[in-house]
Amino acid sequence: MKFSHCSLVMVVLIILSVAFGVLAEETISSSAPETADQELLQPLPSIIDLGDQNTPARRHHAENQNKPASADAQVICWRQIGLLLAAIFALSALVAGWIFHLHRRITEANRNLREREETFRALSEGSQDVIMRLDRQGRYLYINPIVEKQTGIPAPEFIGKTFEELGFPADLCALWERTLREVVTAKAVRRVEFRLRTGVWIDCLVRPEFDPAGEVKAVIAAARDITERKQAEKERARLEGQLLQAMKMEAVGRLAGGVAHDFNNLLTSIIGNVQLALLDLHPGEPLAGTIGEIGKAADSAVSLTRQLLGFSRKQHIEPRVLDLNELIANLEKILIRLIGEDVALRVIPGKKLGAVKADQGQFEQILVNLAINARDAMPEGGRLLIETANIDLDEEYCRRHTQLQPGKYVVLAVSDSGQGMSEEVKRHLFEPFFTTKPIGQGTGLGLATIYGAVMQAGGAIEVYSEVGDGTTFKIYLPRLGEEAKRKETEAGALNMAAGKEAVLIVEDEELVRGLAIKALSRLGYRVLQAADGQQALAMAEHHEGRIDLLLTDVVMPGMNGKQLAERLRRTHPETKVIFTSGYTENTITHQGVIEPGLHFIGKPYTPQVLAKIVHEVLLDGKATDSSAYAGKENYRN
Repeated sequence: MKFSHCSLVMVVLIILSVAFGVLAEETISSSAPETADQELLQPLPSIIDLGDQNTPARRHHAENQNKPASADAQVICWRQIGLLLAAIFALSALVAGWIFHLHRRITEANRNLREREETFRALSEGSQDVIMRLDRQGRYLYINPIVEKQTGIPAPEFIGKTFEELGFPADLCALWERTLREVVTAKAVRRVEFRLRTGVWIDCLVRPEFDPAGEVKAVIAAARDITERKQAEKERARLEGQLLQAMKMEAVGRLAGGVAHDFNNLLTSIIGNVQLALLDLHPGEPLAGTIGEIGKAADSAVSLTRQLLGFSRKQHIEPRVLDLNELIANLEKILIRLIGEDVALRVIPGKKLGAVKADQGQFEQILVNLAINARDAMPEGGRLLIETANIDLDEEYCRRHTQLQPGKYVVLAVSDSGQGMSEEVKRHLFEPFFTTKPIGQGTGLGLATIYGAVMQAGGAIEVYSEVGDGTTFKIYLPRLGEEAKRKETEAGALNMAAGKEAVLIVEDEELVRGLAIKALSRLGYRVLQAADGQQALAMAEHHEGRIDLLLTDVVMPGMNGKQLAERLRRTHPETKVIFTSGYTENTITHQGVIEPGLHFIGKPYTPQVLAKIVHEVLLDGKATDSSAYAGKENYRN
């Protein structure tokens, strides 16, 4: 009831009280007996003090002195009773109004409190963060229900207990106790991260709760599940590591390619001059044997530079459609001899395996290198498993393996039961010259070469290994729709074909240029020479007659070989061109593959290989890839 309603009731009660007194007076005046006992009523005027003599009550009393005593006394009595009742009713109304007002205030306060409690409960129980309140000793006073999802412990079991009493690990209890002590003593906010036994990572913000005196009476904490964030940070660190590794490998690859280029120039001269010297010697002469040993050493160096070029992805390749099952079957006997009798080889070919496009020689070398590494990892024998399969990689998988793109692949897996590798070894696994083998038992280029070959084929390689649990290499190659074709058998022996055509040799490396001049001059060709592109153009301008062939290095200062060929053909359209280089450049290749219609001879080359390709090009033969022969055949007489 509102206070205004109480006031209205009070007024009504006063009016009723006055009316009651007037009605009583009229009734008494008309019917009261004259002989009433005056003594009985005499005290009434003294009971109700009428105050000043000039008040209306006193005048009324004086005017009625002559009236009968009993009637006058009764009128006064009832009138005073009416006024007294009016005062009592008014006071009661005021008290009732105050009580009702107080009740309304209490009701509103209770309603507001319930609303705040409901709001807090909705926020707390609906929160995905754990909200908790603890006393100074670390006992839980309140905790919201979400805690069960993070810890596996229902919320009611927390109340009144400490971390230790709840059975949390000792190290976590020590961390939590130290954090609470710092919050209470320093009266400051603290943040702490920890991992629960369920594997959930928690980020907890702890702050003090103060009493009116400014002392810490409790601790409030909010804990958030940051497991996903931790996983994302770990994944980001892994991707950053992959990026740094790729950048490092790219830088080392450039270095390796440059070193191989310079070595190939030197080896071209060494091998070529050894071959020319042997042509002038009889096999039985003592000097022939000595020169032959020099040739063998040079051949070993050729193999080393080929591995460097393979790692740097600057090796000239012949990609074609391959069936990996057929390739493995052809190599199986060789692999068995390589790994020895104490290692059991098992091959599981994939059914209906798709074809891939790669260089056959490179992937034969990949299998051989992986088999040798597996053998060395199993000094006491073991098992070697080679598997192939078709596999489709989706976006989710490729997000975790950034070197791959979604699509259809053929996977080649080579697994051994050897010693396995540590994380530190795996981080450096594909770096050139990195090896865990004893000195003299490995160059450290085997896996680096594999890495370069796989990248050059548009694929990816992954390694799974733990110490004591063996190692698995997985090579992913894009799967093709076409079928593999068998490679035709190479032609027979190479011949030193003679000729009389004019050949312009452009080579900035003097040793290589001298070898080519000697080799072609012996065969009857008319040789012109230049050290760079500008000198070659000047010579061609003053040369009278045809220039049948241009043999030019690809990488030269000032003007590269392709630019030279284009400008020379403007004045000598009859000129055919053979490019040569220690490694392939994008000038005439795309990812190591020679552009269609171009002729290329890789360094180091022998006089026999040079003579063969020169002869074929001058006869308008098909483009011949001489790099397949360079360093692979022995042309000594």
